[in-house]
Amino acid sequence: MVSDTILGGYEVVAATRSIHNHSAASLVVLLWDFLLTMDDEVRRIWPVKKRPLKWLYMFLRYFPLSTQIFHQIVLPDLSGNDTILPLACNLWHVYMIVLIQVINVALELVLALRVVALFGGHPWVSRLLGCIMVVEFLCAVPVAWESFRYYEHCILFILPPVVLIQAVASLVIQTTFICMTLYRILIRGSRFWKTTVMFQVARDGTIVYFVEMGLICCVFAMLKLHWQPAVLFFWIVTIRSICGTRLILNMARLRSQEVPQDNDDILFTTQIDVPAHFIPEDGVYRSGLTSIQNLL
Repeated sequence: MVSDTILGGYEVVAATRSIHNHSAASLVVLLWDFLLTMDDEVRRIWPVKKRPLKWLYMFLRYFPLSTQIFHQIVLPDLSGNDTILPLACNLWHVYMIVLIQVINVALELVLALRVVALFGGHPWVSRLLGCIMVVEFLCAVPVAWESFRYYEHCILFILPPVVLIQAVASLVIQTTFICMTLYRILIRGSRFWKTTVMFQVARDGTIVYFVEMGLICCVFAMLKLHWQPAVLFFWIVTIRSICGTRLILNMARLRSQEVPQDNDDILFTTQIDVPAHFIPEDGVYRSGLTSIQNLL
């Protein structure tokens, strides 16, 4: 444990206040997005029967929201109790690591399902993405609570350099997602990328990619400039929750324009029929991007 005297009394108060403010602000943003999308959720998510992305949506919507509310309850004790045990601080840091990783896996599952659908459900795509996601998860193991150097108040701590391993792993898998998506849409399906569904898949995937790159850049900046990592923790929970739920809702909105609203069984199935096109090099017709079963 590092004494608070290293920081100085004023720096401790200012840092603690900043963390509390960012925690509250991230909760407000998440609640704001929840209210904005509540109508679409009720009409397009709730009526759907048991499907994988429905449960992913519910998890990405309500689990981060409940944890952000929980943070408002426990933060005063973590930052204002001078007698808190080191074990409690270690458990808090482990909780942060697990929470970030669980929400990250849920978001990546949504992205992976989109990519698998674009490639027609080929097993090699599922295996490739699954292996990369497992490797990324294993990269989080070295970032254990022994690596943290924390101050007398648990919410003030320093990120270990080993966190860069996980940041690089996240960079690799996010780049894989977007490259496979754009390759399938813009290159393999170049004649059809202007269709509404294809454009939306490419657009949403690109937005999520740049958002994730922004979060990774923030990690590098915090290591370089010695900012408080707890600030980023609260925003990661909110941002990844919004990204995941918006990805699913956007596909649901698109599908609802194509099928009757009372058809629960196909509400979340986006079927795109694209005619075969002629390949002059070998003189045969081959199917283009014939269908995407997206996703629920």
